[in-house]
This record gives sequence, structure tokens and C-alpha cells, in this order.
Amino acid sequence: MKNPPEVAIIVPTYNEERNIGDLLESVQAQTLASEVAVVDQQSTDRTVDIARAYGCVVVARPRPAFYSPPGQSRNYGVAATSARLLLHLDADMRLPAPDFLARLVRLIDDTHQAAVIHELDVASGFWGKCKALERRCYWHTSLESARAVTRTLFTAVGGYDAQISSGEDLYIARLYRRATTVVSDDDLVLIHSPGRQSLGSLLKKKYRYGKTASRYLSRASGDGGDAALQIVLASLRAYLQHPAFLLRDPLHYIGIFPLRLMELIAVRLGMIAGGRPSEPA
Repeated sequence: MKNPPEVAIIVPTYNEERNIGDLLESVQAQTLASEVAVVDQQSTDRTVDIARAYGCVVVARPRPAFYSPPGQSRNYGVAATSARLLLHLDADMRLPAPDFLARLVRLIDDTHQAAVIHELDVASGFWGKCKALERRCYWHTSLESARAVTRTLFTAVGGYDAQISSGEDLYIARLYRRATTVVSDDDLVLIHSPGRQSLGSLLKKKYRYGKTASRYLSRASGDGGDAALQIVLASLRAYLQHPAFLLRDPLHYIGIFPLRLMELIAVRLGMIAGGRPSEPA
């Protein structure tokens, strides 16, 4: 009898035919068995066909009125799988080595039930490279989210909060850290390929985040302190802790600071446009 899969990989999608094949190819090349749930929001391209061709479970969900981060989709993907370890990925990621999942499983035990997996952005364009360098600064900080978690812990914290859109990954990572020691391995890195990112596309994304950010900031601030201020301060500390990046790539390192300022303005404008969310019934 075939051994049951040890890892369930959850992938939210919308029109990802350009990326999903590379991800699923890297999953198929793994030495460890896994199951994959693709939670699709009415893609109009070949995303679903490609996912089915790789043997994925496809969960169909309606497209929201405007973009919101995929916390609810991830919950639906978890419900469609059964493996003990959950790995939440995006369609534009890939696993760089065939032993990636096997090494991830070895990190998890009774006292380490969640894992942060570093991400390395392969970006193009000036602002895209600034964003990639910014995200590299976040390694080993509270701004990294735990993408791997045991099903037991995920269930215990209630999964992703359906009332939180923007910041849902940071919020659930806080819950994990209260219940377990979150582990990481510097040699275990996801490859993230966001493609060419213009300044306009980066600011539009932050504006959309801002439209749904109020609930996360309210919930997180309720745990003590101003969540928005904490994020800004944590970001600045992360940048300043990497002077080697300034020496190695001064142009893109310096570019992080005006980019972040413009993104913060875009988030604030989105929050103004989105207004204060009503409390759920």
C-alpha cells in the first residue's frame, strides 16, 4: 500500500497559468509524497486545467468584488486535504530542490509545530529589485510569516481569521508563536518569482491592502501596542541591520526607503477609501 502523503500544499489561484506549472513541476519532483489543493477563484485562463493535469484537488470559490489576501481560500484548501503538515504557498513560488519537503518535515516536532521558510525573490526592474532586497532584509524578523504548520496547531488557532484580509499571515503567525516555538532553517528557501514589478503595480497592491487593513490593525493593536507603528519600526530595524546590503547593492538598498514611504501613503489612502469595517454579526 502506498504511504499517505505527509504534506498538504495549499495554493490559492486566480489566472496563474504563467506560474502554476513551474510550482507543480517542482512539487512533483520531490522525494516526499504530498497532496496539493488548488483553491481557484474563477480563473479565466488555463490555471484549473493545468492543476488537474498534475493531479491536484481543485476547490472552486467565487471571485471577490475586489482583491483580498487569500486567508479564506487557504482555509478551504486545508479542509480539502488530510496530511498532518500544511504548507501554504503562492502560485509564483517553487521548491528549489527535490529534498525540500523531506527537510521541512524534519524541522517539525512536538515543540516546533510551525516553521518560517525564507523567501528569495527573483525580480526584475528597478523597483522590483528594491522590493526583493527589502523582503530579504526581513529574514529572522517578526515580519516573516510561518508558511508551514501542523494541522493540529492550525486547527487549534482556528485557521485564518475570516474577518481579516490584509495582514492575515502576520496575525496567524502571532497565534502560532504563542502556542509553539517557530523554527526555521537558513538553507531551506522558497524561490519567489513575482516577475517585473513597476512602481505603479506595487503601489496599487498596497492601496488594495489598505482597503481591508483596518480590521487587522484593530485586532493586532488590541493585543497591546500600536500595530501599524510596530510594523514600521520593525521594518526600519530590519533594513538597518543589513549594512552589508548597502555595500553590495547601494542603488536598490537606498531605493527601499522612498518605496516604503510611497507604499505607506498608498496603504493610508486605501484605508481612507475602505473606511472602518463593521463588526461581524
